[in-house]
Order: sequence, then structure tokens, then C-alpha cells
Amino acid sequence: MEIIQNLMSVQDFAELMSKNVAFGTNKIYGLVKEPGFPSIKIGGRYYILVDKVNDWLEEKSQFVKGRARDRKGSTTAVEE
Repeated sequence: MEIIQNLMSVQDFAELMSKNVAFGTNKIYGLVKEPGFPSIKIGGRYYILVDKVNDWLEEKSQFVKGRARDRKGSTTAVEE
């Protein structure tokens, strides 16, 4: 039953995140539909794979670190 312990509903995850960052339920629903975000859909409900979120954030931060947005919103590579 360890897998069940690592699942969190969107509502519970949004409540947890709201203590640290300004993420509401709508933002979390947007994230669960994003390719690569650690979530699963069971029946009609989405669940977050809590133990994988930090890995996903680290992966996203590495991508963002190597890219920058110009004023028009397009991304370009950034040399370090």
C-alpha cells in the first residue's frame, strides 16, 4: 500500500502548496494536464505523485536555467 501514501489529491496538494507559494487549485489542475508533470488520472480524478514532484521541479529548473525569455515571450538559449 506504499503507492497510495505517495498520492495526493489536487485539492490537498493545492492546500499544501498554498502555504509556501501562490498556487491555487486551478494552477494545479493546469499542471496535472502538462506533459511530464508527475500525476495520474484515476476515474475522473487527478492525483499527484508526491514523491516525484521534487524531481520534476529540479528538471524544470534546469531547463529554465538554460533558457531566457525575451520581451515577446519567445525563448532563447543563454550562455553561462
